[in-house]
Amino acid sequence: MSQLILQDVGSEHSGIYTCNAYNTVGEAAISDQLKVKEKPEILAFEFPSEVRGGQLLQVSCTITTGDDPVSLQWYKDEIPITSSPKFMINKVDSKMSFLILRDVGLEHSGTYTCLAFNPVGQQRFSAQLWVNAAPVIMPFMIPPENFEGVSIQILCNILSGDDPITLYWLKDNISMDSNSLTGVTINSVGSRSTLLVIPSVSKLHSGVFTCVASNMAVPPRIIPFHFEEHIRAGSLVQVICVVGEGDAPIDIRWTLHGEEVRPKLGIFTQRVGERTSILSIDRVGSEHRGSYTCLASNHAGRTNQTETLWVNGTTSSLNT
Repeated sequence: MSQLILQDVGSEHSGIYTCNAYNTVGEAAISDQLKVKEKPEILAFEFPSEVRGGQLLQVSCTITTGDDPVSLQWYKDEIPITSSPKFMINKVDSKMSFLILRDVGLEHSGTYTCLAFNPVGQQRFSAQLWVNAAPVIMPFMIPPENFEGVSIQILCNILSGDDPITLYWLKDNISMDSNSLTGVTINSVGSRSTLLVIPSVSKLHSGVFTCVASNMAVPPRIIPFHFEEHIRAGSLVQVICVVGEGDAPIDIRWTLHGEEVRPKLGIFTQRVGERTSILSIDRVGSEHRGSYTCLASNHAGRTNQTETLWVNGTTSSLNT
């Protein structure tokens, strides 16, 4: 008697298996086919990091592998999406669905999830959309006639727009500060106003003064990290993911082969402050080999770094 045992069966095990038996008299064979059914796998998608109101956006949920029948469902902040003028769903076939967002506004900001499922299992993939509300400046006016020696104050005040907002002045389309033009001072009044003062007007000050407001955000940047080069089974492994720059709040996550790491695998993560996450494996084994990815995201964008852990070997890294 001979027994064939397949562990952790996957699609790669599909095929025709044959058992051959023979002795001095002759031989016999019997074959059977194994077909391993797969749960759906979703191709990663993302929204642009900089989105302004009024844009048209489109993302697709595409199934790369998985047995039919496959069903697809879109969610926004865990609430199912149904087609409407501003949230249009276009299902191409059973394995591809487009989500189209028309005339994007602040109400579109949130987490969008595609859920794919079949009789074998399910997978979900999420992406965040942040719509930036551009700053709006309260109109101001400089008196059309000014005599030499008079004092002028111009207040540039923000009516609306997402923080953080940067304010600066131009004169004749050239950037300026308090030191760039004699007899002019520029002072911040809180985070959403700036005051330009000319105590004594002269011909030197003639020109077009423009107040510019910008709220372009800073996406996260991960400082490169590496596993040690010679790691033995049973040893402690730690690696630190630090986000060197980027606007808060910052979300930091770890994945192994694209799946979020879980404590049940003996892999632990610890958040330290707003910009640091530590991944630890108390007793590393061969089952921990693989590609570990640190993902950092904020309302301005996202980034990641992947590092491959080899037990009893060397490491290699990949930055994206």
